[in-house]
Amino acid sequence: MIPTYFIQINEVHLNANGKIIRTGLPEPDNNSGAGSEFLLPTNDLQAKLVEILLTVLQVEKIGINSNFLNWEQIPYPLFP
Repeated sequence: MIPTYFIQINEVHLNANGKIIRTGLPEPDNNSGAGSEFLLPTNDLQAKLVEILLTVLQVEKIGINSNFLNWEQIPYPLFP
């Protein structure tokens, strides 16, 4: 698996067994987009797909590079 986010950190806290203490790690910023910028649809097909996804997923903003499967704001019943 490839991580969605890469965050540079200066130091990692370890427990007595040498394992990373996960609660000490920073939370990823979901607005960072994993390095991709927000892009508007560039043709009619993309525009129609964005319109459909906005309606179905009940979100405010979707770009053509958006990975909607990682969004936390998607209503749970869509993915049982």
